Amino acid sequence: MSFESGSVSMRVFKVAGNMPDDTLSRFRGKAVQPAEDITSPSVGWATGRHMLDRVIEEESAVVAGRLRLCLTKVEKRIPSSLFKVERRQEELAAMAAAGVGFLKRDERIRISKEVRERLLPKMPLSISGIDVVVESDRGSPRVYATASSDSKSDMLMASFQEAVGLSLHPVGAVSLARDAGVDPLSIKPSSFAPNGAPDMDLELGDDFLSWVWFASENKDGAFEIVEGGHKEFASILLEGPMTLVHEGNGAHEAILRKGAPTISREAKTAMLSSKKLRRAKLTLVVNKEQWSTSFDARTWTFGGLKVPPSPEKLDGVSMFEHRIMAVARFMSIVENIYGRFLGARKAQASWDAEVEAFQQWLTARPEQV
Repeated sequence: MSFESGSVSMRVFKVAGNMPDDTLSRFRGKAVQPAEDITSPSVGWATGRHMLDRVIEEESAVVAGRLRLCLTKVEKRIPSSLFKVERRQEELAAMAAAGVGFLKRDERIRISKEVRERLLPKMPLSISGIDVVVESDRGSPRVYATASSDSKSDMLMASFQEAVGLSLHPVGAVSLARDAGVDPLSIKPSSFAPNGAPDMDLELGDDFLSWVWFASENKDGAFEIVEGGHKEFASILLEGPMTLVHEGNGAHEAILRKGAPTISREAKTAMLSSKKLRRAKLTLVVNKEQWSTSFDARTWTFGGLKVPPSPEKLDGVSMFEHRIMAVARFMSIVENIYGRFLGARKAQASWDAEVEAFQQWLTARPEQV
């Protein structure tokens, strides 16, 4: 699903600079090719109305004051099974005509090329897209995009740079630490397990999600957040599936799905063996608002994010605005809590105390067979 309805799997990017005044014309200059002109794989920009809408204008690409686009990839593909059958038929016909039992390599290559050229124009278009929202009303512009995989993120960053002339940087544990004035290189890796071996490399995201698990149970899930001078409390519930990882001599991973992973014997055993929590389902509640998502703390990606529903029936534009504001609020709350974590993590003395409390909690926590 996209940003207009349902759940959304997404990643957040920071724009390195302010969006230029001629942003729309720049995207329009890199618009997706017309469908009838597609002869080879093509990547280009369209509006959020549909993946081949090349009319990138104010009235079509700006919704509720936000730029709403789609990075579209269009190509024609020949099904592998069809290509093999057609190629084999041509090879058999060529062998029969020549009266031979096999074909030389050059001849097979020629036949493959001819079959591909004959079939490709007849194939339907294969269309995929990355939904994009540019949020420019908060400090440095941000981009919300359904680019949760590395390959999609790479394609988005390259296409955005080519179109606008500005680079995108994925928001994550390390970049947020730098934005907060914390140098990740000054932080030493640690282990939450008593007498455990620290990770070979620092993974702030894993530390953060593991700390959230510990803090949510020790503080009844209540995290103080302050936005615009207003204080609120957020509750966090972690559920499975959960992925725990220890980066040492090789990557060691445990995935817990069934039952209640947070209180399972397997989870406790994994943590005692120096693993840390990397992925889990997260439910966040502030006042009567509730969000849920599958959170990957290493890549800072959010899968199947569900936002609080609107209390009233809204038109399309208003619903889009409600949902984007809910996404932005969720990200702000998560980053607020991450700031609390950084406050403890950046100073060795405070972090040592936090780790000691974590280890006591881990050793004493109940477990379910």
